[in-house]
Order: sequence, then C-alpha cells, then structure tokens
Amino acid sequence: MIVTKTPDTTEKLAILSRDSQYDLACACATGKDEHRQRSKDDKWIYPVILPNGGTTYLFKTLLSNVCKNDCAYCPLRAQTHAHRCSLTPEELARTFFAYYRSRRVSGLFLSSGVTVDPDTTMERINRTAFLLRKMQFRGYIHLKIIPGASDAAIEHSLTLASAVSLNIETPGE
Repeated sequence: MIVTKTPDTTEKLAILSRDSQYDLACACATGKDEHRQRSKDDKWIYPVILPNGGTTYLFKTLLSNVCKNDCAYCPLRAQTHAHRCSLTPEELARTFFAYYRSRRVSGLFLSSGVTVDPDTTMERINRTAFLLRKMQFRGYIHLKIIPGASDAAIEHSLTLASAVSLNIETPGE
C-alpha cells in the first residue's frame, strides 16, 4: 500500500498560486516586467497602480486546479499530468485574510478549474468571497465567472465581488 502525504494549506497554495499564472486576466502591472512578481514566500502577487499613483498588491490564486474539462488550449486540462489539489473556501479565506492583516496584499483575484460542474465551482468561489465579506473585508475581490454557470450563480458573484470577468476561450459554444 502506497501512502501519499496530503498537502497542507501552504503546500496547496504554492501549487495553486503557481498554476494561476495561466490566467492572464490581471493585466494590471506597472511595467513590462511586473506581470508576475513573486513574493519571497513563493506566492503570486500582482502589482496594481492606485488612482493616486501608488502601488498595491493583489493575492492571486486558484481555488482548485482540478478540472473536468479537457480544453486543448489549457495547460491544466483534465488529461494533463499535474499535481492536483484544492483549497476549501474556508482555508483560502483564512489564508488571504492573514495576508491582508499583515498588509502584504490589499485584494484578491480568484479563479478555479471546473471541479464538478460550473455551478458547484461558482458556489465554492462565491463562498470564499462571502466568508471574506463576513470577516469584514471591504477591499477588492475579483472573481472569475466559470463558463456555463447559471444566471443565479453569476448574480450571486456580482453581489460579493468588486469586479468579475469571464475567459473568452471556453470549452463549448
């Protein structure tokens, strides 16, 4: 019998934040080389220019890199051999909030692979945002809409997020 160690939150976050590099929706860098700036503890942190000219940072990760879809363009598609893992909404909310409290980030950019179906995935993404709002986080939350999600799931995202976006490359029509 082979026993494999279940990754802890920090290990999962290292994998998921690394894999979030494929979602290039964060075109918010201040210079040509700042699109992917790693912090010293190996998390993906993105610089953002504020209206006053200052800089702040977004915490960017996936909730899960597990995906049931097999989109030919995606490096994390179902048929690739990747180290798969997921965070619970509670794990991610706690971890992000610790970064926020220590003033290392001011906002969250969250996406995910399609774990079961679009609505289940959106429920997990929305739950993360809901937990942060319940923790009195009033800052920036950018949520990715999962293609195929119901209108209700999308509307729920709109009540929680500061911004939402949708990838134009989708698995279907």
